[in-house]
Amino acid sequence: MKKTMMIITLIAGTAMLSACSSNAVTELSEHAEQVASEASSEADRLQEEASEAADKLQEEASEAADTAADKVSEAYDKANEAADQASEAAEQAMNEADQLLKEFQESAVEDVDLSGSWQDEISQRAGMDVTKNEDGSYDILVHWGGSAFETAIWEIHGTYDGAAGELLYNDGKYSIHTFDEDGTKTISSEETTNGGFIMEDGKLRWKDSMNDSEGLFTKIQ
Repeated sequence: MKKTMMIITLIAGTAMLSACSSNAVTELSEHAEQVASEASSEADRLQEEASEAADKLQEEASEAADTAADKVSEAYDKANEAADQASEAAEQAMNEADQLLKEFQESAVEDVDLSGSWQDEISQRAGMDVTKNEDGSYDILVHWGGSAFETAIWEIHGTYDGAAGELLYNDGKYSIHTFDEDGTKTISSEETTNGGFIMEDGKLRWKDSMNDSEGLFTKIQ
């Protein structure tokens, strides 16, 4: 009898233990599910926060790029405007310089008057008479003494260029005037010449195709 009771008690204890174990497993399973659910919710929250942060960063980056692009465009426009202003200022300065040069050239032309008598200080044997015409051109007569009985004559017509400081010609008339003992004049060796006068410190340096020597004429009256 006692043995039977012990067996019944053992069987009951085993059943109770089995029931307790089943309950513990159920509780653990439910707890695991709860933990998993909470972890999933937390992961979803973190993913949502990360997505929001990424969207915000992308928006801020886009705004920054737009702002930078606007600033670059504005700087480009200002640079173009400054370049245009500089170009206009340079053009205006060039126009003013051209006008000043023109006025200076006109003034130089008006101020210079070559008319009068000139003497060659190099050879000491040549003289020059210059007459100014109404149109501003000049008639020039150069006489170069070769001897007591012979003189070379140049008849020149030209216009003085005040800007360049020169009077050039290509149709000068050259001739040799010879006098005999009776004073009779003979004209020979008539040629067409070319040359020019260049102003140097108030003096006229002369070069001509029929004269190997240069002249440097000083105004004497």
